[in-house]
Amino acid sequence: MTLFYLGTFAGALVLSFISTKIVRDLAVKNGWVAAPVHERHLHSKALPRLGGIAIVFSFLVATVVALTARRLFHPVGASFSLHPLVTILPPAILIFTLGVYDDIRTAGPYFKFFVQAVAATMLFSGSTLKHAIRSPLLPRATRAVLC
Repeated sequence: MTLFYLGTFAGALVLSFISTKIVRDLAVKNGWVAAPVHERHLHSKALPRLGGIAIVFSFLVATVVALTARRLFHPVGASFSLHPLVTILPPAILIFTLGVYDDIRTAGPYFKFFVQAVAATMLFSGSTLKHAIRSPLLPRATRAVLC
């Protein structure tokens, strides 16, 4: 099983290298770059935007291939849960969408914080780890509602 996961990771890694190069070249060709406008920018040359598209594309392709391979080659009676993927994917797609929007339109810090807080709330509400989180600041009734 470990070899299966390592193969999935290696496939995603190779695909991300290839797709990142393609997206970078496309962004430079079309002028979709972030110039160092502010003094707080650390880069001295224009950097291509939309690199997150290549990373998310690679992850999704590797995930679909891994799920298909697991379904085809894995024994029928073995237990397998999609709960971690279903828990992580929607907030990840939300953050990805924020990144693309920010690359195209430049989102403000309050909007970014709001979207990140929504994504964190989505992740927390679907997580199985929430039962392990206890806060002495919350009364028992509130903890019961949260968990």
